[in-house]
Amino acid sequence: MPGSDPPPVRWWPVPLGAALPWAWFPVRDLGGPVEGVAVLLPVLVTIAAIILLGLALGRRRVRLLTVVASLVVFGVVCVVGPLLPHRGPAPVAPLTLVSANLYLNNTTPEAAVNALLAVGADVEVAVESNPQHLAALERIDTAHPYSASDGQLVVRSRYPVTAMLDPAHVPTRRILAVTIDAPAGPFLLYAVHSLNPLSESTFASQLVWVERLLRAAARETLPVVIAGDFNMSDRQLGYRRLAGEMRDAITAGGWGHMTFSDGVWAPLFLRIDHVFVSRQWCATDGRTVDLPGSDHEGVAVQIGHCP
Repeated sequence: MPGSDPPPVRWWPVPLGAALPWAWFPVRDLGGPVEGVAVLLPVLVTIAAIILLGLALGRRRVRLLTVVASLVVFGVVCVVGPLLPHRGPAPVAPLTLVSANLYLNNTTPEAAVNALLAVGADVEVAVESNPQHLAALERIDTAHPYSASDGQLVVRSRYPVTAMLDPAHVPTRRILAVTIDAPAGPFLLYAVHSLNPLSESTFASQLVWVERLLRAAARETLPVVIAGDFNMSDRQLGYRRLAGEMRDAITAGGWGHMTFSDGVWAPLFLRIDHVFVSRQWCATDGRTVDLPGSDHEGVAVQIGHCP
């Protein structure tokens, strides 16, 4: 009607929309389906940001750009935050450990083994080792005379290796426990290949696995190193529990990087290969290793007693 006042502008939807993504942090430790959201988070944030940006530009709602900016910052914090280095003192008399998922269906097994050996590590953890990988390791790897294996899990070392009993109630043939008699003192190594929560297990079972692994590590009297393919993003609750009780050696030694960026998985920015060490150990020079023919990147790091 002529002379009537314009409808009032509602101011609250914009700040509410800008704040809404950050409600993720109070609920992210609920587990269950929330773990799936954590894995998909980069894609979900990107889709939401594109839709909101289209609405802002198409309908000339400039205020929506505030929500878009908040959403983008939230996504960066969630993805980049776990990758940030938290460097401490360099370890005393460190040894280099490399962990590599060589990929069971690798069509260039010898090239993958050569890439693993090129790191020059003192201790090697190989996951998804097929017969061709094993044969190549036996033939080429003369620098690591000590070894232990269980199915597709292999540990090779410059220093004496003693196979140990697997921790109780942890899926067999998915963990290999060994003691390594290193020059600076013995330590216990758990080489692991966790069940995939999307196809072999569930997110709830994965959290139970983490708790059992941590309880087993807490019972040990020697320093403990856990390395391998965890099938667990650093945005998940299981990762935060591991990193809370132990030390993420990769980010203690530098920036974290994606380790599973094959094909359709690349947009999810997944870091699922990890090395954790007891709190009395430090780390430096964390990095990834290109593995020809594998769908994973390997990880390498120097670890040892803190000064």
